[in-house]
Amino acid sequence: MRPDLEVIARGRDADIYRVDRHRVLRRSREGRRLDEEAAVMVHARAAGFPVPRVDDVSADGTEVLMEFVPGPTMADAMAADPGSVVARSERLAELSADLHTIAAPAWLGPGPVEPGPCLVHLDLHPLNVIESPEGPVVIDWANAARGSARVDAAVSWLLLATGGDGGRGLGVIVDDDVRDAAVDRFAHVMGERDVRHVLAAVVAWRVLDRNVRSEESAAARRFSEERLGAGGGEGA
Repeated sequence: MRPDLEVIARGRDADIYRVDRHRVLRRSREGRRLDEEAAVMVHARAAGFPVPRVDDVSADGTEVLMEFVPGPTMADAMAADPGSVVARSERLAELSADLHTIAAPAWLGPGPVEPGPCLVHLDLHPLNVIESPEGPVVIDWANAARGSARVDAAVSWLLLATGGDGGRGLGVIVDDDVRDAAVDRFAHVMGERDVRHVLAAVVAWRVLDRNVRSEESAAARRFSEERLGAGGGEGA
C-alpha cells in the first residue's frame, strides 16, 4: 500500500483510504481477511443490489480496492432533514426486503437464531447506507451470512430504534414521537408480526457480541420489553 494515501474513514477494524477520485482502499488494521466480504459484495452487486463495486483484493485478503461512493450516510441525511426520517426508514425497509430476494452463495456461513436461504446483512442501519447521487448504497458487509429474512429485519429494527455503530439511534436525531413513528413504519413494511416473533432471540444474540457496548445492550433489552412485554413475549 502506498504510504501517502489519506485516511478518510475509520471503521471498527478497518480503515478507508482515498486512492483517487473514483476509488478507495479498505484495509484491515488487525490483519483480518476481507476477501469473503468482498466476494459477498460482488455477489450482491451481480444480483442488482446497490453495493460499491469491488475492483481488486490483495493476495493476503487484507486489502480491498473498491469504488468510492460519494454522499452522506442515511443517518447524516436524517439529522439534516428530520422531516424525512419516517420516509427514509421506509426506504431502509425496502432495501432490506430487496436484499432478502437474493439467495446467499452456498459458501457463505449461516446466520444466527434460525436458518434461512437469504443473503442477510445483519448490520443494516442508517449509518451503513450512503445516499449517493444515484441512490442509496449499502456498505459494511462484515456480518453478512446465509440466513433468515425476518432475523435480519429484526436486527435492523432493533438498531434503528436503539442505535447502530456508535449508539447513534434515532433518539439522538429526532424527538421520541418521530422516532417511534419511524421505527413503527419500518416494522410495518417488514411485517411486524413475523419480525416480532424472533426479536427476543435476536436481542439475546446481539448482547453477547463483545463489540456491543453496555448501554446499547441495555437499550436493546428495553426495546424488547416494550415491544414484547416484560416476560419476553414471543420467541423464535
